[in-house]
Amino acid sequence: MSHSECLSGNYFPRPAKSEAPLLLGRVCSYWRSVALSTHGLWTGISLGKRYPDHPEDLAGDANAAMQWRINAGPRAVQSYNLAHHYWGGDEDSLVDLMNIIIPQHQLWRRIQGLLPLPIAKQILSAIPDASVLEYLNIATRNAYHPLDINVHTMHRLQKLVLRMDEPVIQFGACRSQSLREVIIDQVCTAITLDVCWLFIAQCPNLEVFQADCYATDAFTFHHLEILRHAHLTYLHLRAMWAEPGPFIDEIEAPYLKFMTLQYHTIPVMDGWGWPHLTSFLNRSECQLTHFDFGCHPDVRSRHIELLACYTWVEVPLRGKIFSHDKSHNHKPQVGLREIWRGYFMYQT
Repeated sequence: MSHSECLSGNYFPRPAKSEAPLLLGRVCSYWRSVALSTHGLWTGISLGKRYPDHPEDLAGDANAAMQWRINAGPRAVQSYNLAHHYWGGDEDSLVDLMNIIIPQHQLWRRIQGLLPLPIAKQILSAIPDASVLEYLNIATRNAYHPLDINVHTMHRLQKLVLRMDEPVIQFGACRSQSLREVIIDQVCTAITLDVCWLFIAQCPNLEVFQADCYATDAFTFHHLEILRHAHLTYLHLRAMWAEPGPFIDEIEAPYLKFMTLQYHTIPVMDGWGWPHLTSFLNRSECQLTHFDFGCHPDVRSRHIELLACYTWVEVPLRGKIFSHDKSHNHKPQVGLREIWRGYFMYQT
């Protein structure tokens, strides 16, 4: 077994003597020399709070980051997992740590972090020049402090995960050909249905899209032609206040496998949302393996009406399975769910 295999796909090894790569150097002098000369062992590191009861050591993290940087070599790409949400006010050590990480932004491949707002700002400000960045996962609390996310500058980004209060997504004129997965998982009003649409429209190779839309802004791109997305396989959309029907009516996703829709608002007109959804399912002719609804209890009966039109769907209801086409070999799982005062209740 080679030394590199000791990491077992772990992009963010911890600087702990009980774990690789530091553990390899404790076997014998020969193993130590091999480990130090194997630059791939040192291209990723996890820093910050490692256990719930483990105190943060920013000075130690700065030393570890510097040692990893030296061992990896001056031009090796780097991956960082930074868990420094509570840094205890040790500002000098925090500055030392950032002075090691930030200047290497052109070599960042993966950045993941639960960060205080000042560090999140520094990381995001360096993103436009992070030309080899493939994975960005940022979690922070930034209420009343919007943070710009410049999607158009991340030319190699494949996965984007945002957990923050006020992300401001910036799109450019060019499409993002590399982006495969987008997850926006936070209660915020900055994510509108229009922003969701821009992700779908400007990322033609997108396979996974998940977003929570708590904005009240109505969808405004309903005048466009229907977009046929040839790669989307996973769609999770949670709309708190805005009507998602027109959004769904602009998309065709023939290869969609997993679909989750959650509507929180009491319908204000007959047929709210459902004609659009029925049209989407019939137009796409996708072979779903999972179909999950969330809605206000006042419209629960419309779930049944909708699914009755989509003949090959199996509906679990009151402990029984009702299938409208039992001869069909494809049997997706469908969840019916009521949403009431913020609680979710599966119906069986």
